[in-house]
Amino acid sequence: MGPPILNERTRDLALAAALTAGALAQLALIHAAISVLEYSWIIATTLPLALRHRWPLLAGLGVQVAFVAGTPSSTVNQELLAQGVSVYLVATYVAALGAKTWWGSCACGMASLVLLGIQGVLDTQYGTTGAVLANSIYVSMSWAVAAAVRTQVDRSQRSVTWAQTAVLASEEQARTAALHERERLARELHDVLGHSISAMVLRARGGVHDHQVDPQRGLDALRDIEAAGTRALADVRTLLELDLTHDQHQEPEPRQNLDSHSRHPLPGLGDLDELIENTRRSGMAIEHGVHGVPRRVSDGLGLTVYRLVQEALTNIMRHSGSPEAQVMLTWADNYVTVSVADHGPANNSGSGGGRGLIGLGERVAVLGGQLHSGPRPSGGFEVRARIPVSG
Repeated sequence: MGPPILNERTRDLALAAALTAGALAQLALIHAAISVLEYSWIIATTLPLALRHRWPLLAGLGVQVAFVAGTPSSTVNQELLAQGVSVYLVATYVAALGAKTWWGSCACGMASLVLLGIQGVLDTQYGTTGAVLANSIYVSMSWAVAAAVRTQVDRSQRSVTWAQTAVLASEEQARTAALHERERLARELHDVLGHSISAMVLRARGGVHDHQVDPQRGLDALRDIEAAGTRALADVRTLLELDLTHDQHQEPEPRQNLDSHSRHPLPGLGDLDELIENTRRSGMAIEHGVHGVPRRVSDGLGLTVYRLVQEALTNIMRHSGSPEAQVMLTWADNYVTVSVADHGPANNSGSGGGRGLIGLGERVAVLGGQLHSGPRPSGGFEVRARIPVSG
């Protein structure tokens, strides 16, 4: 539906002009001589409705007051149809609908009943009882129509308010979800790239020395660096594809130009041995032990354990300088404990990391676990997490 042809003020003026012209035309037909006072009375009971949207109460009740005031002196001995429509129907409707509250609307309806009831008493053309009863019926019908319209307007406004509230809430949820998704992706990229780059740097440093002693060992170092870089690129590509899939709520279309590494799932417990072995190639001696009976865990828990070990080893390579580390998994009935420790100085806190461990703490907390990190009394730094394992 397109916009209205006439604007609001033009429609109001057109209605008032039509009612005024109709009443004056009928008055001219039934009276040979018309006084200026009669003209003024007709105009005062019709033309003010041109202001029905700007001042609805003043326009509606004002028309009725003018009608009552002019009734005793009127010489018109016949009902003017357009004037009656203006006073009894339109004026009552305008005032009742224009009130800001339901109490105001009821008050306007009562005022119209009183005013037109008085007019029925003052009008000598009809019997008092019949005139008052007829006027009351007209007012009640017009007020009922205004009440029905007001009810629909209120419902429409509530619907608009609810819709606006829903839109604002949806936009806020979308912003929050986007922020959380960016934080999640940033943590994943930090974990993946941080470990891979640290391992590549250490392996490159060792490779420079090895190349001077044995060119073949230097070549092996370059191959290890290439493999670590390839794995990092594949992990990043996997993360971005999963993120795109999550945003589109559908599976990504197969792409033939991806290598075999680009389709592997996110890592878990089964990938710990490979992670530790790749870290050993960078020159770090790692003791890896498992106590208790390993259990099948969710993908989320497996990824969290993998990222914890990965981040802790990255911090050791970056900050501790310790050539040795220890990775231990202890399985109990209802939880698994993961411990990664180095053998640096007793007061060493450099391997505590920063944003990486904060992100790990958030991961562990989501699973209902607890993460602790700090210096060990015997020397070095330890990252320990205890995570519940569901049955």
